[in-house]
Amino acid sequence: MADMKLLIVEDHKSLQDGIKSYILQHTEICHVSCTQDGKIGYKMLVEGDFDVMITDLNLPSLNGFQLIEQIKKHKSRLKIIVLTMHYNRAIVK
Repeated sequence: MADMKLLIVEDHKSLQDGIKSYILQHTEICHVSCTQDGKIGYKMLVEGDFDVMITDLNLPSLNGFQLIEQIKKHKSRLKIIVLTMHYNRAIVK
């Protein structure tokens, strides 16, 4: 687990920093990268060797739904955790 690489794609910097801080303090994950933009996140994922992505759904440039759809074509083994403030389950499904 110590070699696991995580990418956080979250447009709210304070939330992004909080997630990163928590992960680094409370897990064995030692490599955490962040971006606030969906297109940059996509590029980082394609060029990098990430194991897990935490993403918001509402992102600039490329939203979370589009990001997930596109990255799954290249990185089918990537584990994805989605963060959202949407209350409606139909939006997330």
